[in-house]
Amino acid sequence: MGFGKAFKGIRKGISRLTGNLTGGLIGKSDAERNQERLLEEQKKEADRQADLYRQQIEEEKNRRKEEADRAAAEAQRARDEQTRLLREAEERAKAEDNFKRQVVQDSASITNGLLNNMNNKKTTTVDYSNAVNADITDSKDDDIDKLKKAFKRKL
Repeated sequence: MGFGKAFKGIRKGISRLTGNLTGGLIGKSDAERNQERLLEEQKKEADRQADLYRQQIEEEKNRRKEEADRAAAEAQRARDEQTRLLREAEERAKAEDNFKRQVVQDSASITNGLLNNMNNKKTTTVDYSNAVNADITDSKDDDIDKLKKAFKRKL
């Protein structure tokens, strides 16, 4: 220990002794120093508590914000899912309506086609009244001649 430190220690001790003897009139007494030290420690503790409280408030605020963001994202996903399901249901209903309409059109087309085919078939009617009412002869040639004449008349 050098002279500087020794004198500093002696000076500190003398100042303390003087403060204690004079009751704080000259220098600071041990009680005043203890009180200042205690106040300083309490101030540091209060600052530390305030910092902890600020950190807790900040963490709580961040946690609530994250929860709100998660809830908003979940609500958006639910809305998107509901919209998608509604759109799919509408598309399915539209497809079913189109299918039913197509079935009705196809059925009508088939029915009309069959009716047209039946109406468009060429039929030939032969009037056999002359042949039937005439006297039937034993000769087949006469019958054939009469049939030929009947066909010629109709055509």
